[in-house]
Amino acid sequence: MTSKESKEYGYSIGYSKVGITSAEGFPDYVKEVESRGDEFDIFSFTTTNPVKVAMPKIKMPDAKSIIVLVWDYFQYDYPENLKQIMGKAYLGRCYGPQPGSIAYARLELMKEYLRAKGCKVDSSIGLPAR
Repeated sequence: MTSKESKEYGYSIGYSKVGITSAEGFPDYVKEVESRGDEFDIFSFTTTNPVKVAMPKIKMPDAKSIIVLVWDYFQYDYPENLKQIMGKAYLGRCYGPQPGSIAYARLELMKEYLRAKGCKVDSSIGLPAR
C-alpha cells in the first residue's frame, strides 16, 4: 500500500485533507509545549495531551507512520439559531463521533481499509482542535 493510495481512499470517503508523516515523534513540539508551563495543564488528564500525542511510539512502538484525517466542518452551513449557541465542530459531530453518524462511519471505513492492507490502527489518540 502506498501513501498515495491511502490518501486517495481518504479523499474518496469524504475527508478534505489526508496527511501522512513519520511516527518518529515531534521532540521540538514537546519542548515548546513544556516551555509554556501552566498554559497547557488542562490537557494533562485527557487523551488530547499534547505531549503524549507528540510521541506516538510510546503508545505504538512498532508504528512507522501517522495518518491524519481532516474533515472540513466549515464547508456546511447550519441554522443561524443553532450557530449562536453551539460551535460548528459540535454541530458537525466531530467530537467523539457516535455510531450512526457519518463522522463515525467515515472513520470506521478508513480503519477497515487500513487493517485490510495489513496496518495496525489506533484511533484513540486525539489531537487538540487548536
